[in-house]
Amino acid sequence: MIENRSAAPEIRRFLVPMMATGVVGTLLGVWLLLTIDDRIMSVLLGVFILLYIVWYLLNPERKIEERTAQRLAAPAGFGAGVLVGATGVSAPVVATYFHSLRLARTGFVFAVSVPFFFLGLMQIVSLAALGGYDQARITAGLIACVPVVIVTPIAMRIGKRLSVQVFQYAVLAVLGIAAVRLLWSGLA
Repeated sequence: MIENRSAAPEIRRFLVPMMATGVVGTLLGVWLLLTIDDRIMSVLLGVFILLYIVWYLLNPERKIEERTAQRLAAPAGFGAGVLVGATGVSAPVVATYFHSLRLARTGFVFAVSVPFFFLGLMQIVSLAALGGYDQARITAGLIACVPVVIVTPIAMRIGKRLSVQVFQYAVLAVLGIAAVRLLWSGLA
């Protein structure tokens, strides 16, 4: 977020409604995490991502219009919140939404970083308040931070060197991997 904060004015109009509904969605998602089988959500989300990838590949120049994007910000935020609350991951909704706007790399990175950080923080606080943590989850979370701290600076340097088109396809590749993983975990 700090590295790409110059994009904030361009993205604010989407982030404000997204974050407002994302908080509500996160609370619902945490409740779902503690009460239902998350495999159903994994399969639905995996299918959604694959449909988006096909939509993009059929016409890579197509993007969501400004008015439509503003109308979709709140539902996308709610969906991202439910997803992060229930699974710990909002990337499939957030990245898909902002990818569809065809933002420049700086705008995209800032736009996805804000919900990742704040909705993730909301999930952590909500789970802690509801007693959703045990020693195994805390340990796994701390271990997961190690590769993130190592890889993030490397990825930021690589990202600055990518053309817009390569960056768009790199995001699609990551989304595709996420979709396959979600489908695998939901169906296995």
